[in-house]
Amino acid sequence: MTGGPRRVLVAALDWGLGHAARCIPVVEALQKKSIDVVLAGSGPSLDLLKEAFPSLYAVELPSYRVSYSTRTPAWWSMLLQIPHWVEVIRHEHREIQVLARQMNITVIISDNRYGCWSIGCYNVFLGHQFRLATGSSLAPLTPMLTFFHQRLVKPFQEFWIPDYPDRTLTGELSVTAFRPVRFLGLLSRLRKAPAQLPGKDVDVLAVISGPEPQRTVFEQQLFSVLDSSKLGFKIIRGLVNSPPAADSRLRNHLPSDEMANAIASARLVIARSGYSTIMDLTAMGARALLVPTPGQPEQEYLATRLAALGVAHTATSEELNVTRIEAALGQSDTLGKLFQESDYLEQAVRYIYGKIHS
Repeated sequence: MTGGPRRVLVAALDWGLGHAARCIPVVEALQKKSIDVVLAGSGPSLDLLKEAFPSLYAVELPSYRVSYSTRTPAWWSMLLQIPHWVEVIRHEHREIQVLARQMNITVIISDNRYGCWSIGCYNVFLGHQFRLATGSSLAPLTPMLTFFHQRLVKPFQEFWIPDYPDRTLTGELSVTAFRPVRFLGLLSRLRKAPAQLPGKDVDVLAVISGPEPQRTVFEQQLFSVLDSSKLGFKIIRGLVNSPPAADSRLRNHLPSDEMANAIASARLVIARSGYSTIMDLTAMGARALLVPTPGQPEQEYLATRLAALGVAHTATSEELNVTRIEAALGQSDTLGKLFQESDYLEQAVRYIYGKIHS
């Protein structure tokens, strides 16, 4: 596929499935404007995009291979991975430059893949965290990490933030001096259809996400706690293209429509407080118990913020037990209280359409 019409490349980070999931509504909006789209990513994240858009051309990029250790603090584990990430950024940038020339790519929309930009293209960085949440353990390194982050996003001409202009969900995380900034509203692949929603036929739906080994640790902890209770539950394991589990209460992965129905049919959703997960639960108006990934300050900030707003419960991994789950089941407000209808994404895509056809 060389030459042809001008195209848009959409690239997603492979840090769990969330970055790919929130790219799905972006690709759908581009397709509605009859814009040719090329997908890029790696691992299960790219698999999710290919599942959603089987007819689109997809390019495998080098993997960031983000992982958390179960023996050392998360911040130390991440610092040790920085040299590898720098090499991945260099590698993917070289590949993207070649791809842009070969496939006549005019616009690149990169969801947190810092090397996915090219000279001669209009480069858009999609992200919700510009002011890094580093926590007390990394506070001395915050200036250095912020400088590093600013250097990485400097080649991009525009910044898209998946939130409302009042920063309803992201709060201080999305504050940035970079311009131009465009807010997209919430990006969720899930659609709530009130007339067709099922009844609440399960007490708890647990949605697992994120890199290993913490994904497995969280799954095992949840299963142990829920299996010891009298609550009816299902667990979505966040695994794409994996053999099915023997226990019928465990599902590896659900397509968008089935995931929406599963959330709508649960009295409570337990999940990590990853930002894409929060957007999905907000779009679905779910009652939520958020359990931040240990040692990940961004998730700790988001969970604490939403709990303070009174729209979700939160618990650390150590605090997660049947009593906390039952308390969350009794909460009145849901994340749906923060949902706002908007056409911000459509406005952004109209702008991209103009860039392509100018």
